[in-house]
Amino acid sequence: MVVGGTLSFFHMYRPINPISRSIVKKLNINNKFSKISKAQSLLLQKGDLSDQLEFENKKYEVNYTFNKDLKTYISKLLRQYSSDYSTIVVIDNNTGNILSVNSYSKIKGEEVDEMIFSNKNPAASLFKIITAATLLEEKKVAVNSIYSFSGRSTTLYRNQLGDKRNYWNRQQDFETAFAKSNNVVFGKAAINNITAEQLSVMATKFGFNKPVLQDLEMDASKLFCPEDQYTLAELASGFNTGTLISPIHAAMLASVVANDGLYVTPKLVQSYKQLDNEYVYVSDLEFNPQRVYSSRTAGLLSRLMNATVTEGTARGSFRKMSRDLFHKLNLGGKTGSITGGFPHGKRDWFTVFAKPKDPMLGSGISIAVMNVNTNHWYVKSSYLAKNIIEFYYSNIYPLNKNLTKTARNKKREEV
Repeated sequence: MVVGGTLSFFHMYRPINPISRSIVKKLNINNKFSKISKAQSLLLQKGDLSDQLEFENKKYEVNYTFNKDLKTYISKLLRQYSSDYSTIVVIDNNTGNILSVNSYSKIKGEEVDEMIFSNKNPAASLFKIITAATLLEEKKVAVNSIYSFSGRSTTLYRNQLGDKRNYWNRQQDFETAFAKSNNVVFGKAAINNITAEQLSVMATKFGFNKPVLQDLEMDASKLFCPEDQYTLAELASGFNTGTLISPIHAAMLASVVANDGLYVTPKLVQSYKQLDNEYVYVSDLEFNPQRVYSSRTAGLLSRLMNATVTEGTARGSFRKMSRDLFHKLNLGGKTGSITGGFPHGKRDWFTVFAKPKDPMLGSGISIAVMNVNTNHWYVKSSYLAKNIIEFYYSNIYPLNKNLTKTARNKKREEV
């Protein structure tokens, strides 16, 4: 059900054909329903509207996929650890339902919902997920492939991409390079093994350059176009400000890995109902997951993302997680950091999946956290994600309780 006061993003984005065709004909409602009047927009900006839209003097109730308790918790969390700008998205991997969308600005002292759907954010090292998937799917690298590099791993200069050996050379395997977000290793792996076209094909399967949501109109994530080998290395490592992504899409990157390589279309609207009448629309997105890469690649990529949490750039945050919960979940994530975008600032990204190890409990959730720091660094995105995972599996979906319920249901089915 919808959470009151969460519709303010509609003043910038409008639903796309929200009513199924058969019912559109029955009620003689056309695409005008997808446009919101100026009066409606004013109400939305004021935050006075809860969960109703109006079309041709008829009121419609909009039911979202949000979880009220989770959304309330995250709202409090963002105010407690407020960055200059922060946005968080939580997705149910099993259904694609968006369980929560939250955004808050310390500078403005208010929610800034438009950031949730904005694609004005450089993807940074999140794109290493796509690069790793391409290299593994093409069988060009193994997780234990060794690469040498010199200089700082967080930079990417042309002279770092050569194979010249010197005193300052260091070696690192591909798994560690992913976990610690080594730009040089990923740049070298890409230019030596794959083409820009192969990367583009994989990125498209992951949802780039096409609509991510079908419920709501929003700009597609954009792919940086390389012109030579060096810019190909920039694309592959995420060391550029041209590859742009929305927080919702960032959560989907982790969701694909959690779903063993299947892309489950995210869903924001559960249903529309004409007040005092029948349901006029129930989300008719076909549950038709699309395979992005093979099961083999899925297992390897999950391993790389788990290394980010256990020994890589997110290790510090997850060392503070409850040990009992940590051992009951398959966790995998990717951090990213870059300066740019709108609003301008240093983006601190983290996308992560938290999947119960017991397969009877489903594919869990995926979370994307994006902090934008303009002056000071306040809190790590990975720490916020860790807190949300703990809250979700303690209060929304307790593992022990749901395992008992699932076992009981299975026993009934057998009887």
